[in-house]
Parts: sequence; structure tokens; C-alpha cells
Amino acid sequence: MISSYDYEEYAGEAYLPPSGEHFFGTNIMGKDVFTRTVYGLRSTLMVGFVAGTMATLIGCIIGFLAGYYGGRLFDEFLMMFTNIFIVIPQLALLIVISAFLEVRGTLVMSVIVAATAWPWLARAVRSQTLSLRNQEYVNLSRISSLKVSKILREDIASNMFSYVFMAYIQQFNGTMLAGNSPTKGVSLGLVMQKETNGIQKKYKCPGLIIRSYLMSY
Repeated sequence: MISSYDYEEYAGEAYLPPSGEHFFGTNIMGKDVFTRTVYGLRSTLMVGFVAGTMATLIGCIIGFLAGYYGGRLFDEFLMMFTNIFIVIPQLALLIVISAFLEVRGTLVMSVIVAATAWPWLARAVRSQTLSLRNQEYVNLSRISSLKVSKILREDIASNMFSYVFMAYIQQFNGTMLAGNSPTKGVSLGLVMQKETNGIQKKYKCPGLIIRSYLMSY
């Protein structure tokens, strides 16, 4: 749907310049470079979507609970757990995991990246929840004996939707970059590396565009 050409389809003459029909031109075999670039980015975008979604959900759940029960033992336990993940270097953790991991794939990579991406969001959501939990409408819901899950969902989370959405966009960009760049050297990025390396090596212009976009974050 994005491109009218197939990955291996002959699209025209070799080395055609970028145009309305061939956005990135064609390669030495006359194949559409834009189509091959989109094909190579599938795993990268999938990691960003899956890992970003998982990291956002984990961070929000821990942040909401820690903020709502702020100052109690439960809050201290969650923050201690969060701080442990914060002080562990992400790249070092990925290297250690890759040394013992036998399974490779986009889903596995997404889970690993998400496991290291949620702590900062959890702390940010906790601080926002701490400021909202003492609002009058939250106290009224608490006095009305509403369930904690309903208070968090309707009174707190609903007022943080724009913030959480912005955090998700940042998580998407961050996890996509984390899954594509650092892990190549430790073989976690095997799937994406296989699909994108050939494209970035052969077609300098798209490769430069991709790197510039990723490095902008």
C-alpha cells in the first residue's frame, strides 16, 4: 500500500534519480530504493511500537500506583525497584542479556528493550500523580469509597492523557533507536541488521536520511 512495487521487482532503469515515481530513485539492478528501505525498516518500527507500548504501560502502572500510595512502604518498594533499573547502564545490560540469550527475533528484542526503558517514565508519572492525588475531586472519590482502580483511571489517568501520549512518542523514538543502533554490536539486532544493513550500505542517500532521523533524537 505504501509503494506500488515489490521488494524484488524490477522498477525501471538503473540509477534513476529521485522522482515522483521513485522517491529514492533506483539501484544498480533497477529496483525501487524507497520500497526496499520501507521493507528494511519494518523490524525497526515494530520494535519501536511494541517496546514503546510495553515501556509506557509498565511505567504508567508503576508510576500511578507509587504516586497514589506515595509515602507508604509500597511506594518505597516500587521506587527502590525502579531505581535499580535506572542505575544499571542500558547498553551493559543488553550485552549481558545477549551473551546468554539463544533466541533472536523482533519480539524478544522488543521485550528486552522495553525492560530497560520504563524507569524514567515511572518516576515522572509518579510525580504527576502525587500532585493530583490531593485534588478535591480525587478526595471526593476516595470519600465515596470508589475503587482505587477507578480513581486512577477516571480521576488521575484521564487528566494525564496528553502527558502520557507525549511520553509514548518519546518512548517509541527511544526504543526504536535503542533496538537498532547499540544492539547491532552485541547481536541482539540481528533481524534488523540483516534487513537494513544492505540497504544502508548500497544506497548512501537513504542510509544518510535514516541515520540523520534516528540521531535527531
